[in-house]
Amino acid sequence: MSDLFQSVSVKRLRIVRALALIALIVGCISVANGQALPTAEASGASTGFSLPTAAGDLTYSVSASQSVNWGFYSNSGHSASSNVSGNLAYISNSKRNPFSALAAAGRSFGYSGQPSYNFVSAGVSQVLGWRRWNFVVADNASYLPQTPTSGFAGVPGLGDLGIGLGSIGAFGSLGTVPSSVIAPPSQGVLTRYATRIDNSVSASVQRDFTAKTGIHGSASSALTRYTNSANLALGNQGLDSDGISASGGINHQYSQRNVVGGNFSYSNYTFTTSKNPAIVTPDFASQVVSIYYAHQFNRRLSLTVAAGPEWTTVTLGKETRTLNTFANVSTTYLTPTWAWALAYVRATNSGYGVIGGSLANSVTLSANRKISRVWAASFSGSYNQSTSLPSPSLPYYTFHTAVVSGQLSRALSHNLSAYGSYSMQSQSNHGPVLTVLNAFSGHYQTLGVGITYAPRAIHFGAR
Repeated sequence: MSDLFQSVSVKRLRIVRALALIALIVGCISVANGQALPTAEASGASTGFSLPTAAGDLTYSVSASQSVNWGFYSNSGHSASSNVSGNLAYISNSKRNPFSALAAAGRSFGYSGQPSYNFVSAGVSQVLGWRRWNFVVADNASYLPQTPTSGFAGVPGLGDLGIGLGSIGAFGSLGTVPSSVIAPPSQGVLTRYATRIDNSVSASVQRDFTAKTGIHGSASSALTRYTNSANLALGNQGLDSDGISASGGINHQYSQRNVVGGNFSYSNYTFTTSKNPAIVTPDFASQVVSIYYAHQFNRRLSLTVAAGPEWTTVTLGKETRTLNTFANVSTTYLTPTWAWALAYVRATNSGYGVIGGSLANSVTLSANRKISRVWAASFSGSYNQSTSLPSPSLPYYTFHTAVVSGQLSRALSHNLSAYGSYSMQSQSNHGPVLTVLNAFSGHYQTLGVGITYAPRAIHFGAR
């Protein structure tokens, strides 16, 4: 027993030393650059990581933080962790064929009953333009201990809340294709602790016949894998899944502020046979015919609406067909100090590794506020109701999921900032034999504090 306590003490000492070393290095860099503590009249003070704002720029950050958790993935009591994380973003200098990359990665050192784990979220995209054709190829992947919840990395308490909210692209792109059956990650059913890999590869094409009218098409492939499913207890097994989707449609910008169009999409999901015979894994396919409308009220406020019928076919011995309504409504409001985004999505999805497909109604709200030159605040909240796909051969499940996160940041120098954050995840489940599912149940809270080193963007190529 004494050896065990000695081992735990050594691990904690190493973590504290590592965090202290990072803080010392970051502080020395700030002093070496001659950067004094900013005042209200200072400019360019950093309140955390931000995405590039100009072609050819690369931005990055390094953070060290401490988190305290209550109800960690259905566990009683509290636990704690020390975290080291980093973010990176780059967009190439090419105006015609830009390349972009985003990445967030780190390590959480857990103690007081919390496991240690690595996490990675990354994405790359390439745009290719040729005459009136535009092609986009993208790949997004993540390695996480849970369903993505909040922040850039998908892990709460890291100080990366609200990244990218104020960088929403300008209105008027005819290549915008409304999502069909894949809801944003933050709207998913929460799992208990189980390491998962998510990857999606997509390609899209836009062909403009005139300055105002064009056609578009896209295709994607997505997968979810639980790396330690073979070692999990029956109640913690995640469902591996594979999905493919394709869509196409036409769009027309009939005025400077209005775009209308139509879209058809098809998706198909298959599931790996579970090692637990109590978990039923049907295959299903969905088809959506939708019309969409986008309106720019002014330079600050925009609205996009897409809706139409969705046909779903569940295959489990025999086929069961149902008709539902697909909807995707979003609005953004951007000012020099405020950034708001509100969205509602009703669509089928893969079930997030918990059940073999679901029909979800989801609402998300995100906000950033630049309080002053040295203070910034971020907020995100989401509510999701997921129900199992209707079939006489399937048990009925309903999941009510809410995730709320807030963060307050203050610049300490032009490159260094400190933050405090709070996140609450809550989920209630209704249905038979839910103990065999890898579903979180209860409340999970995270309180985090940390420091972030985020220097000015590095520029490559001519301006």
